[in-house]
Amino acid sequence: MSTIMYTPFHLKNIQVSNRLVASAMFEYGADNGKITEKIKERYLALADGGSGLIITGMHAVSASGSVAPIMVNTEYDNYVVDMSNIANTVHEKGGKIIVQLQHCGGKTSTAEGYDKFAVCEKKSFRKLHLS
Repeated sequence: MSTIMYTPFHLKNIQVSNRLVASAMFEYGADNGKITEKIKERYLALADGGSGLIITGMHAVSASGSVAPIMVNTEYDNYVVDMSNIANTVHEKGGKIIVQLQHCGGKTSTAEGYDKFAVCEKKSFRKLHLS
């Protein structure tokens, strides 16, 4: 019996093998911003389980824009190699993977060296939209 869940679909020009999507979840398993074996194993398990599309947890666009060192950041030297290896493994299993890039803005760590950059202050945002 065939169901729509197991039929391919397209995201623009990318064909996804089925409609099983592993949505982004908190990973918080990085080691000083670096992808760990625990994170790699999670994506392998999702691909082995048949997810047609996997969305990663948040990966900070900079070390200073992350919540804490347990969040993956894209600035360390082997990030591209590590993510390429994960992507290749997911592709070998027939899946696709999307990296969720993020700057945590006002939620970045308060420790020294973290960037509290945010689009707007919460108070001004409330005044702008609620008054």
